This record gives sequence, structure tokens and C-alpha cells, in this order.
Amino acid sequence: MAPSSGCSHFRTAQIIGDHQQAIFRTGSYLFFTGESPVRLLTHTFTCVIAPLDAGRNIVIDYKPAPAAFHGDVVGEDLHLLAALRASFYREGRGPDICCAGAVIEHTRFTSLGRFHAPLRIRKFPPPGVVFTIISAGLLYHGVEDCRRPAGPCRPYPKTYERSSPRFRHAMKRSHLIRTVQHLAGTKPSFMLSEIAGSPGTPATPEGWYHEILPYLPALGLQARKTGNDYEVGKIPAGHPYQLSPAEGQRLTAFLAGRTFPPALERAVEAYIGKKTGKDWTDQVTLERLRRAIVAQKADYWKEPGKRRLSYTKGYSVLGYLAYHFPVYFMQTEYLLAMLAGDGLLKPSMTILDVGSGPGVVPLAIADFWSRLDNARATVWSVERSEEQIEAFMFLRDQCTRKGAPASIKPPVKADLTDMRPEQLPQQVDLLICSNVLNELSTASPAEPADLVIKYAGRLAHDGTILIVEPAEEAASTRLRMLSLALKKRGLTIHSPCTFVWRATCTPGRCWSFVSAPDIRPTRIMTALADCDEPFRYVNTDIKYSYVVLRKDGKTKNSCSVPAGFRALRISQIHRHVDKRINLIGAKMSEDLGDAKTLVFRICDGTSREPVYAVLPRYHITPANKALVSMPYGSVLELQNVLIRYNKAHDAYNLLVNRNAQVTPVA
Repeated sequence: MAPSSGCSHFRTAQIIGDHQQAIFRTGSYLFFTGESPVRLLTHTFTCVIAPLDAGRNIVIDYKPAPAAFHGDVVGEDLHLLAALRASFYREGRGPDICCAGAVIEHTRFTSLGRFHAPLRIRKFPPPGVVFTIISAGLLYHGVEDCRRPAGPCRPYPKTYERSSPRFRHAMKRSHLIRTVQHLAGTKPSFMLSEIAGSPGTPATPEGWYHEILPYLPALGLQARKTGNDYEVGKIPAGHPYQLSPAEGQRLTAFLAGRTFPPALERAVEAYIGKKTGKDWTDQVTLERLRRAIVAQKADYWKEPGKRRLSYTKGYSVLGYLAYHFPVYFMQTEYLLAMLAGDGLLKPSMTILDVGSGPGVVPLAIADFWSRLDNARATVWSVERSEEQIEAFMFLRDQCTRKGAPASIKPPVKADLTDMRPEQLPQQVDLLICSNVLNELSTASPAEPADLVIKYAGRLAHDGTILIVEPAEEAASTRLRMLSLALKKRGLTIHSPCTFVWRATCTPGRCWSFVSAPDIRPTRIMTALADCDEPFRYVNTDIKYSYVVLRKDGKTKNSCSVPAGFRALRISQIHRHVDKRINLIGAKMSEDLGDAKTLVFRICDGTSREPVYAVLPRYHITPANKALVSMPYGSVLELQNVLIRYNKAHDAYNLLVNRNAQVTPVA
């Protein structure tokens, strides 16, 4: 081929070999005929220099500039580095591409006819070098100055160096990831053993799995263990994250242990020592912690309008870490397990925790995600107290690592009542308000709902809101009223409530909460309890109220009363005292009874007064044991139960005996 007039001084670069296209040089320009430079360089490397699986790589010497060759890649502002990477990625595998730092200018010359895609190279000794190849630890120039005698590529004097083992390992990992990406693009799923023998890959599927695991969510892939191998496939659009059997076993084992993570326990102790300048076992320190805990508890039990709850400085922060932090941490783990079981977690999530304090929720998320194989999360938080943020960052740095499945961002310092939404990420997948809304001491009844709606504006369409409050009656009842206020504002109550009759609930006395096994006391709790009133300083009970809300109308239980089924609405229960009836409702409590009798709260979404199912233990049969075995929030069909009115508590009891039947409703 001959260049157009005006470009008479040129010669073909030796590196192109038998390729049908050519590189021409005149002055300080390289001209690529027939194809754009990105496509030509890709073809040259793979067909002439080295096969894709040869383990060689490219170093481009350039200063970023607009690529302008949009036939190769999609985008308006791509650079040569990105363009070459995209071109090789379409092949599914190939060299790793790095930048060394010289200057390449991308321009367009219409007067050169078919030489329409030049690269101008300047300020780079030696001139004419477009890229170099790394092979056997040496730097080789791939396209040399055309003014030199033609010949094979050779190390350029004084510019080569041996690459480090760490760099070579990164190159091998990149090659493995591209191979996985290529296979995923050609078939619905594949086994990791299929890439056996690829250069630069680990020796076993287990090794490959651990190499690619951090990159799978970003590639839209997931891996499931199958025998000694792993099956890799695409994550379906909108597909929730499903716990694998191995993940479920790890989670179950952790919760069964009932133990606050030792690393976090040591970090809390270290922070108390750091702030006090003494070991946490110092008696003066312990006594001051006791006083802070007692003051916080006394303030909490005041009427909401008279509270002055403060966990923002000094020993109030340290007392919170010693007394409240472990239980709230474990409580969050249970809630995350519930969300996972309900299909509300995603393989890749953005999570926002409002009113984070010393980082209870973000640190629990990091711990929970550490047991997941194919999930990633980015955690944002809002906190106004500088000392809480200081504690948060100390614990985060002590207990999390870079590259962990959950990345915890530094908290946004702001008051949650007046912060600007622009400070927060968009498309939040999970918004958490844990033990914070009930502490708005001056809040009007509408203020918590206004706050939730404001933050819900950052929520993705299929995002989830989780609000958690203490199990005590006042806070729990206010939460139920808040959930209905949010329902009227356009959100959907996903759980735990089920509106069997599609009616509007009036929960004036709806006290409903969840219980879980007590945790083991921490070392600090044990030391604090070494006094005359030990019960004041040991906080191991896990009891909480919660509501899950959605923007997309999704509910956990979408059941309704079957057509033709004769069932009584709880709102009409007062008309049928001393009669046997059938009823459909949700189990809204754990056991509230004693050693002889089991008692469970029942609601169908129409309740005005509290209703309880009462089952003497000696009346438990296979026909009614579902009342005992089914979890909180389950919808049950109760048949042949006797209604009694409890005047002392202005409530109704459903007496379940051996002749009654209790069946889960799908």
C-alpha cells in the first residue's frame, strides 16, 4: 500500500510481519491504514507478537487523551488505554495493559485519505515506541522507531527491568478473570475446572475460586460449589442473593455461639483504654462506666418528651460501648439473617445507616458479609457526634480489612434531622434506622415519618427500609403507629404485619416484638457486674421490634382469605365470646407465657384490642403444634378455637386445645 501524496517518506514497521495492514511513519506521526489503531494493535499483538494465552502483556507509554476511535469501543470520552482494554476484553482474554507515562496525542487528519487514524508521538525517547511487551521479566519494545534497521524486537538499552513477583501475580489474576469473563459470555454457566491448563492460573478450582471471588459481583457472576469444583453463572436480573448451604451453616454456627466477636470485643476494650489512658480493668474506670450506664438507663425510662438521651461524649460513649453495643450488634446480625431469608439482600448493595453512633450497624454488616461468598456491600452512615465518629473509625480500622466484602465509608457528619440528601448516595438498596427514631425527644408524632420519607427519597425502586426499636411497650407501639403513617405516605409494609383482610389497622395497643437467645456477657460486663448490684450492668437480652417497608409494593406474606372459607375477622371477635370460631392471622410474638402455658399474639390487620392464642402445654398435638413451631410473622389458620374475654387486661384469648387445629397458610 502507498500513502497519499505528501507522505512520501515511510517504511513498514518490521513488527507487523505478514499482516495485511501496515504502519507508516512520516515525521512524528504513525499512520494506520484501513483499520483504526486500536483494532490494528489488537490484531498485531495477538497474531504476530504473541498468542492470547502466551502470558505476555502490554505497557502503553502515553498521556491520557481522547481516543476518538469509537468504532472499537462504546463511549464518548475513552482513552487509548481503556480502548485497548475493551478491545481485548471482547476477545475474553489476552494481555494485561498498563501505562508507563510518555505522551501520545490523538488527532484526526482528513487530508491524508485512508490514513485517517494517526497517533502522534512526542517527547518520548526513543521516538516511535507505541507499546512495550513484558516477557520473562524484561521490558521489550513492540513497535520501534522505523528509522532503525528492521529486525526482531529486542530489549532497549538502559530501560528494561525485572518485574516483581507481586506484579507477575497480578498479571496472572487479570488473565484468569478475563478468561472467566469470556466463558461467561459464551455459555449460561461453566465449571472452573474447564479453564484447567490456562497459563497463569492456580493449580486447583479452589485456588481459582479464591482468586476470582472479589471480582464476581462486578462481572454479574456468581459461583456455587459443586463437589470439588465450582459452577460459575450469571446472576439473573433482579435476582435476590440466596444463601448457599455453606453460608447458611456458617451463619447458623455464629448465631448459635451467642458470642460477641472476640476481635471486636478486644477493639472496644482497646478504645476504652485509649480514651481513659488506663487499662479498662482499672477500678476507677469501671466505676465511671457504671455511673454512665445507670444515668443512661434512668434517662431512657422517662417520658419521651422529658428525655435528654445523650451518647455523644465522654463516658456516655464508653458506657454505650460497654453496655448497649454488644446486644445491638448481635440484634443486627439476626435482622440481616432475616432479610437474607426473605430474599431482600442483593449480590451487590449500597446500604445507608441513619444515626449510626459508634458504628454498630455498619460493623455488624461487615461481620455478616464476611460469611458470604459472592456478595458485596458499600456501607454509608450518618452521625452527628464527633466522639461517636471517633469510636466508629477506631473500631472500623481495628476490625475490618481493605478489600473485604463490605466496604465501610467514613460517616457523614450531620444531624439526621436537617442534613441535605445530596450528601448521601443515590439508589440505596437498604436504609436502616436502628434504635434512633424513638430517641427524637422533641419530635412530634409526624416528625419520624417525615424523616423516613426524606431519606426514602434516596432509595432504589426495589430498595428496603428497616426500622428497629427497643421491645419495651411504648417504643414498640409507637413503631407500629409509625409504620401505618408511612403506609399512608405511599410505602408498603413488607413485614412483620400481614393485612389478611386488606383492611386498615388501628394499633393503639399493638405491642409486638421478637426474642432471640441471650448472648454471652462480655468481659467488660462481667467486670462491671462485680459489685453489689450486678444485674444493672449485664445486658444480654435480645428483644426488639421492627418493621420492613418497601417502595415497590412487595410484601412477605401476600395471602388473603380463600373464597368460601368461613373465618372471623378479629375486629368482630367481641361478638363471639364463648364461641368456637375459625380465624386466619399472623403470629406476632414469641412465647409470652410461662412454664405451663404458651401464649402468642395474633393479628389479622383488623385488631382493635389485643388478641392472644393460649395453648396449655399438655394440649400440644401434631395438629396444633404449628402455633409453637412457626416463626414470628407466620400466617396461621386457627380452626375450632374458643374465644374468652380477659377483663383484667381488656384483651381476648383464643383457647387452643387438643381438639383445635393450627395450619400454616402458604
